[in-house]
Amino acid sequence: MPGDALFVARLIRRNYNKIMKKVTFAALAVICFLTLFSACGTSNEQTSESYALDTVCTQSVYGSRAADAVDAVNAMLWDVTNTMSIYEGSYIYEINAAAPDPVEVTGEVAALLQAALEIARETDGAFDPAIGAISTLWDISGTPRVPDAAEITEALALVDYTGVTVDGTSVSLQKSGMMIDLGGIAKGYAADLAAEIYEEYGVTSALLNLGGNIYVYGTKTDGGDYRIGLRDPFGGAGEYAAVVSVSDTSVVTSGVYERYFESGGETYHHIFDPETGYPADNGLVAVTVICASSTRADALSTAFFVMGLDKGLALANTMDDVEAVFFTSGRDIYVTGGLNESIEITNEAYTLQS
Repeated sequence: MPGDALFVARLIRRNYNKIMKKVTFAALAVICFLTLFSACGTSNEQTSESYALDTVCTQSVYGSRAADAVDAVNAMLWDVTNTMSIYEGSYIYEINAAAPDPVEVTGEVAALLQAALEIARETDGAFDPAIGAISTLWDISGTPRVPDAAEITEALALVDYTGVTVDGTSVSLQKSGMMIDLGGIAKGYAADLAAEIYEEYGVTSALLNLGGNIYVYGTKTDGGDYRIGLRDPFGGAGEYAAVVSVSDTSVVTSGVYERYFESGGETYHHIFDPETGYPADNGLVAVTVICASSTRADALSTAFFVMGLDKGLALANTMDDVEAVFFTSGRDIYVTGGLNESIEITNEAYTLQS
């Protein structure tokens, strides 16, 4: 079954070159956020760096059982990778390969798919967990290329979240060739599981970074908020446009700088518009979502980016549990109402618009 030691070993051997290529990029991408917090300086602090979910994952955890919590979270991250990636051996791979026949999955996989479908409905398909036919066609994390128009048209016919059926723990796709890809929500789900683990082990404070998906558990060791820097989409690693102060919540960004490639003088990023089959092109360069549910934050950051500034900001402002920051190609920053007084612009090249 996915998750056992032999499966992990086979997965590593089979994907070694591809993984190492991603590690190189992820090691740079992991510092997309600036984290400003005071070190604990006690033996109760445990730090960790591992690789899972196609990215570098770091933890800074405080508490008398911090070491056990770190180990449990790292094991969970591998389990989520093995069960919910698109790679052979995962439940998602089995669902895609079996389409249109149903596949029995675990309750956890079924629950995440239900959550993904709920957000797809909430965003009118701007977030679509059935984007797999398009994402694998472009293969930006592997061997990227620009597909021709006919390929895009053919793949788009297979992108439709309404064709995904979850009946208890039975999952099926409407058409052969349809593919689920949970890359836009799985890291958020894993962060929420990590928060449950931290609580179980009595952790007092923790900072989890899953390749730019930040989860802040509790407050800093001195009782204050964590100050999370939001990367300048036009700058390099370590350059930031703004800072937000948060505690006990998630901060998730989708941006054009995270995964991309260049071809023919054009740059193509990984955030695909389910309506066009191409990377979303609407004047946005990044969207950050702040929400206690990292699962929602992960999916909504993608959805808001795809929707564009006007529609995305309008929808975000209707959600009581969500705050969002929108970065435009003109270096303007727009925020939801709850952030007007709590965001600090740290780069004079940017303008906070009201």
